[in-house]
Amino acid sequence: MRVGDEIGALVVQLGTWYFRIGFAGDDSPKLFIRNLYGLKNNTRPEWHPSTSYVKEESVVLKEENEMVMTSSSQEPNSSETKGNSCFLPSHSNPYLFLCDQCTVNLEAYKEEWTFSELLGEDGIINDSQALCCLLKEAFTFLNVNPEENACLFVEGERGLQRETYVLLSNIVFQELAMRALFVLNHATAATFASARTTALVVCVGHKGTSVTPVVEGYTLRRASTRNAIGGEFLTRIVWKYFEEHAESVDKMNTTISCRKLDWEVLRTQRIVEDIKHSVCGLWNEKEDVVNSHGVPVEVFRYELKKGKFFEISRELSWKIPFVLFQPRSLQQSPLDGLSLDFRGPDETREDIHQTVGICDMVVNALKQCDPDVRRELLGNILLIGCSTLFPGFTKCFEDMLSERMSPMYRIKTVSIMLPEERMYASWIGGSIVASLVTFQNFWFSREEFTKNGAEYILEKLI
Repeated sequence: MRVGDEIGALVVQLGTWYFRIGFAGDDSPKLFIRNLYGLKNNTRPEWHPSTSYVKEESVVLKEENEMVMTSSSQEPNSSETKGNSCFLPSHSNPYLFLCDQCTVNLEAYKEEWTFSELLGEDGIINDSQALCCLLKEAFTFLNVNPEENACLFVEGERGLQRETYVLLSNIVFQELAMRALFVLNHATAATFASARTTALVVCVGHKGTSVTPVVEGYTLRRASTRNAIGGEFLTRIVWKYFEEHAESVDKMNTTISCRKLDWEVLRTQRIVEDIKHSVCGLWNEKEDVVNSHGVPVEVFRYELKKGKFFEISRELSWKIPFVLFQPRSLQQSPLDGLSLDFRGPDETREDIHQTVGICDMVVNALKQCDPDVRRELLGNILLIGCSTLFPGFTKCFEDMLSERMSPMYRIKTVSIMLPEERMYASWIGGSIVASLVTFQNFWFSREEFTKNGAEYILEKLI
């Protein structure tokens, strides 16, 4: 089918930190929604689908779905948020979502609400009902009729499981009655965002790091490498130091699972994230970091509320992001006293010191590629992800990779000027792909879903 003149397309990036939603053809997303959903304690919604589908002339007939809560309690202060009720709990939506564009005082919901991850680290949706409600709320916020639009999903850095593809098909066609669907790999999307079809995509996301070769628009999955060291693990290191040295913060367990979060943990997490991006950087050991007056800086200060300051040494500020390149540096001073238990997706303890860094991951990925494409891949390295925005990241990456590669290869990273383009490069690529005329035949249409079933989408993935 063709999407364009009469049928619009929406692009949804399922990231491990944020879900980004917007229109195909735009240069930036419209909505940024945390990968979390909140439920009131001791409350579990019951799903009462009343949708019927008739295989008649390839048309799906849809009736309205209803969702009710088993608890009779309603959301607090609902009258105050009547004019801006998207992403907030209601009769049809028992979940609470955290959207950056929803200007509502969420303090009213901080008690008796527990948050969980919507998309797990293993690439599986933990609550399909919550995802369905989130998409409905997002489309309502954007004034979009799902039945007149198609939807292109972009994977996160950890990818999605096969059963998740099938689940997305059922949600899009059965619950939302949309016209078409497609799921795009994040690395393939990022190459289009950089106006390339061949690149080595290095993504340092929230839940991990991935290195993915893309050749002529197709992902070489057998050559892809991943680890579980990402922005979240760096945040945990800063968090532990923050707890030990900031008097205004109560002591908390930093090994808490991110699947179950309360309001105070989310509030502190936001502060620690801001500290990480404000004071950390891959500074050159031999060069001084100077302030606006040209004076060398040995201690970085972050101002907290009520005039209190959080201080971190220059050495620690660059060794924290350096863990991405050398995980074994956690055994060295000053990080040896801050090392945390490193747990995989199944919550089992793993030895992070045996994990390879980014540059070693690149070398391992190139070994799995055809020798004829290695030179082109090394000449088109694309760095994406929020954790690649640390000052000095690109130079440190190029220098350390050059030490591991033969001089016959010329290493060149793709220069993306705006930080926003690195943060959601995959979404931008998805927006471009969904607008291409040559892509229109790749859509998984509603008629194909009715005829062949949800599993048919697995045959149409790039």
